[in-house]
Amino acid sequence: MQMLKDDYIYTHGSGPTWQIKIATPLGAIDNYYAESQRAAELVWAQKQGKVYIMYSGGVDSEYTLKLFYSMGMPVVPVIIRLTPHYNDHDTQYAFRFCSSIGLEPLVIDIDFDHFVRSGQILDIARSAELDVYHYPAMLHVINQLDGTVICSTGEPAVRLDNGTWNVIFNQYDYTFFKYFQQHSIVGTPFFITYTPEMLFSFILDPRVTDLVNNRVPGKLGHQSSKFMIYNRHSKFNLVERPKYTGYEHIEKSGIFAHENIRAFDELKTSWGGKVQKEYHVFISELKEKIICVP
Repeated sequence: MQMLKDDYIYTHGSGPTWQIKIATPLGAIDNYYAESQRAAELVWAQKQGKVYIMYSGGVDSEYTLKLFYSMGMPVVPVIIRLTPHYNDHDTQYAFRFCSSIGLEPLVIDIDFDHFVRSGQILDIARSAELDVYHYPAMLHVINQLDGTVICSTGEPAVRLDNGTWNVIFNQYDYTFFKYFQQHSIVGTPFFITYTPEMLFSFILDPRVTDLVNNRVPGKLGHQSSKFMIYNRHSKFNLVERPKYTGYEHIEKSGIFAHENIRAFDELKTSWGGKVQKEYHVFISELKEKIICVP
């Protein structure tokens, strides 16, 4: 299975040398929902066994789950519970949604304190060349699933920095591909931008263009606006919610001071790559090749 359609994103280097290249869509770009439906059909045609959707309770994974569910594609939502009760504030949305549609999730508990103290968190991070401590537990769970795994990551950050709106790509997101390859995991880490058409329809959505043209005073990034992009044509009526990592309570707990978490500060030197480009420059370099469907 292709982890990205036609491998349209290519990265190389690491840390300060990390770079990213993106192939431009060859045809017209429809709205984000229509492009999502096409991507879901592509993924479904390549699936092997059961289809698992990693479901944190955030708006990204809820959009993905609702999309496949609405298209009549049987999927299994996977909820990771970081015990003791570390991420209940995040997963509450996932449990509530699954209950509302009568969908039984697969719940996997991880004793997070043990996960850290045993060194497993670092072993996985080093294997994947990962510099953030938020992802190893999810990668650990993904590697236990037998079937096709879908993660709802992938969109670049669109953020205001010192008066300039930038498109930002972080190396840590792309480490998922390395881990999937290492462990022969079938699926996609990047469903949210599985195709180049999805990526560009997302960053050219009217809400994003309003943000980058300073028509929404007070907003510093796209994160709190994503539910509007996902709802625009789908009519899913996803509810606006706080943007959680799921690790807020961990960062206030004693385990956060453990040396195996503190070690991630050093990993950033080797694997903390970032590519940042001014939004209008990024779009102008590709705009001539892009045709948008009204």
